[in-house]
Amino acid sequence: AVIRSFIMNDLHYQPLVCMDGYEALEFMRTKDIDMVLLDIKMPNLDGMKVCEEVMADEKMKKIPILITSGNLVTSDREKLKSLGIQYFLDKPYNSSELFEKMKEILEAGVS
Repeated sequence: AVIRSFIMNDLHYQPLVCMDGYEALEFMRTKDIDMVLLDIKMPNLDGMKVCEEVMADEKMKKIPILITSGNLVTSDREKLKSLGIQYFLDKPYNSSELFEKMKEILEAGVS
């Protein structure tokens, strides 16, 4: 709830919350998404598989993804980078770190 409030009030974006990787993919396919905040550990379809699906799709791969994880091993980080994932934020993080990283990503997408 804190992150959702922060995104709405400080960044002025409307967050869409997904319960698992399948729902995240469905939202990315059907909604106008500016960026995705994605944890690697999710039920049903993990973040790595979501990234593989996203980066294989011409439309979805244009959506910037910020990966968050408390235990992302180097090999997984390298695999994500090889897929085209550019943004990472290690847990635990504080709200100002999240704010700065999301602001950087969203401003990079503004032409």
